[in-house]
Amino acid sequence: MNDIDREDTKPIKVLSEINDEPMTRVKKNSDIDNESSVSRSEKYKDVDEEVLETTEEEKAEEALAEKNIEEAEALLAEEKKEEEEAEEPAKEENSEKGIKKLITKFKALPKGAKIGIIIGIIILIIGIIVGILLLTKKDNKVEEKQPDAIEEAPVIVDNFYYKNGYLYFLDDSENEIGSYECANKDADLCYVAFNNYRDSFDSVATVDQDGKDIPQRMPIFNDNYVFINDNSNEKDEKVVMYSITSGKEIDTYKTVKSYDSGYIVYSSLSNNQYGLLKIEGDSVSDLIKPIYNYLGMIDGREEILALSSKGYVLINDRGKELSSPLASNLEIKQYSDSLIVAKTGGDYSVYNYKGDLLADSYTFATVVDNYMGLVDSNNKLYIRDFENNKMNEEGISLKNKEYVLTYVYNEDKSLDKAKQSFSLELKDEVLAVAIYPSDFKDPNYTNLDYNIIYTNKKYNMMNYFDGKLYFYKDEGKTELIGSYTCNNKNTIGNNNELTSCNVAKEASYEDNESYTNTLNKDFTIPMIHNRFVFIGDGKGTTVLYDLVDNKTLGTYESVSSYVDSIDSKFTNVDKDIVFTALNKKGKYGMVSLTSSGASAKIRFEYNKLEKFSNNYILAQNSENKWLLIYGNTDSTSVAYDYKIQKITSDKAYFKVGSGDKYYIYNTTGAKVVNSDFKYINMYPTYFIGVNSSNELYLYDYTGKKLTNEAIKVNGTSCSIGEFATATISGNSYTINYCSNGSSYETKKIDNTPISDPKKEEPKEEEKEQ
Repeated sequence: MNDIDREDTKPIKVLSEINDEPMTRVKKNSDIDNESSVSRSEKYKDVDEEVLETTEEEKAEEALAEKNIEEAEALLAEEKKEEEEAEEPAKEENSEKGIKKLITKFKALPKGAKIGIIIGIIILIIGIIVGILLLTKKDNKVEEKQPDAIEEAPVIVDNFYYKNGYLYFLDDSENEIGSYECANKDADLCYVAFNNYRDSFDSVATVDQDGKDIPQRMPIFNDNYVFINDNSNEKDEKVVMYSITSGKEIDTYKTVKSYDSGYIVYSSLSNNQYGLLKIEGDSVSDLIKPIYNYLGMIDGREEILALSSKGYVLINDRGKELSSPLASNLEIKQYSDSLIVAKTGGDYSVYNYKGDLLADSYTFATVVDNYMGLVDSNNKLYIRDFENNKMNEEGISLKNKEYVLTYVYNEDKSLDKAKQSFSLELKDEVLAVAIYPSDFKDPNYTNLDYNIIYTNKKYNMMNYFDGKLYFYKDEGKTELIGSYTCNNKNTIGNNNELTSCNVAKEASYEDNESYTNTLNKDFTIPMIHNRFVFIGDGKGTTVLYDLVDNKTLGTYESVSSYVDSIDSKFTNVDKDIVFTALNKKGKYGMVSLTSSGASAKIRFEYNKLEKFSNNYILAQNSENKWLLIYGNTDSTSVAYDYKIQKITSDKAYFKVGSGDKYYIYNTTGAKVVNSDFKYINMYPTYFIGVNSSNELYLYDYTGKKLTNEAIKVNGTSCSIGEFATATISGNSYTINYCSNGSSYETKKIDNTPISDPKKEEPKEEEKEQ
């Protein structure tokens, strides 16, 4: 039969040319075995009905021919085998003769020629080995550079052809599996239905060179069930489900859409409502009756989007609601296990299954599992989780605006290119982000470790991403103040700790009796005035950083801020502070920090600095002598050989020393009492002293004993408070002392001063001094 006599399959058109026809079904490469991109109608254009209807006589002749061919092939094979067996000895004999001739010729050569030949052979062998190694290395190198493959492109094919009023159905291997006689003998009126399964979802698109969607057919299920349009008018909407094996119509629908796993969404002819079928093997299950205003699915998802009087809701294939309703004026674009993307006007929003708005006013949004990809008006990509926790801060710049994966095909239905801006994929403990260039080739990959979310939850106003610390004004981490780039990037492990670069922790330098640093060393130094932060950047390094001016103000070994805190989480403090720091040269100094900046309080020239009391600072100078700094660098005490522990309120007398040797000095640096004490407790006009013989006396600051009776004590430690206290009333003295280390004993003494301690002979070690 001539081509002119054959009627073609109803051609695949672009959507703009089809009036309300369903869109196409995309068949993936994995489902097709060696299929051609040539259309079914072209491939079968020369098929003749006489060839299709083979007679019994022809079948018998073919069988006889096949039998004769088999016998002929057997005779030829036997003849060839005999010839090869006869030729084998001759080949071996010729081979042996050839080798002997070569050996004889080699022996006849001069010595130099022989050496040259041997060297040449060795070089040849080495060259072959090196070549093999290079090729192997090259192959390995090429294999390592292979980028992750883009999602497998669909292959556009037809699964039937039309001829003489019949539809002939084809399986994936293009074998005929049955036929259907059309009621309307016209290729434009009788054809396998189109599959308009994408609806308004942001799912994979297939387009032609002009950017128009390319529709495809409904698949043939299990080589049996097929959906057919057979209407007298192209605008009529009626689809027949037909069984190829039984040759019968099963049911009729207004529209149908096909999805993975055999799901069929249909609209009913009777009420125009939507229901759900599932085809498994030879059975068809009516899972959801046609009661919804809309049903649609995304391939690869099990959830179904339904529209009822309540709004949009996700349901399972039994009709159970999985999410709270969303307004019916929204355009649902995508969904995942826990998130729903919607569009209103030109803006994208993301909701959770409870209906809570998580993100809005974005140029584009997509979801993968529990993660959102959000694109802003600057074409930057931000990643957030289902609780709106950030996985990046500054955004990843995109190179093009093809946010939905789109395959572009040539006129012959062969793939021209795949257009894509980015893709998200979960791999182990990272979210892999592929960023495609403007030519859509060779993407760059960024791996975002979602363990960082759990790490950042430990900090109220700080996040860490890819080597940077980010600081915020609010605990929700929405209003960014600034960032610090770490010199020592963190490696986030299973313990979710920032070990190399983090906000710095408090140091404690105090070891005197007048000031007790109650700050917990595990507490982090807070941010000051929403501007200044202390960063621990590597071991033994604390950086003072200005987030507003983006600059480092100082680098220290450690810092003590003296800012009271009741929370180990990072916070902000809006008050001026003076902090002590140990610099990299091993010297201590103090810095004043106000909202306007930092300034030196005490120069970094001391071997030690400690807070003492009120505004007093205890300092050890470069000569290792101790002095008090009274509020500023211009007013200091004299320097003492021993560490200052306490002073009287009028700054007239000093308790100095450490361990079990303490002394009382006046402001001139002279000792009030020549001997040392194991214990001293100072009062404005007198003090308690316990000498090396464990004898307790009461003294005034002239050096006289106020008690002539020694109180014998056992040590000088006490677990419940100060070891000894005293009160004076006239010539009556009441002394409480810790008798056994855990309870007090009281002694009342009535007497007058009887001696001058200044006149007591100093001990040998004091004489030497």
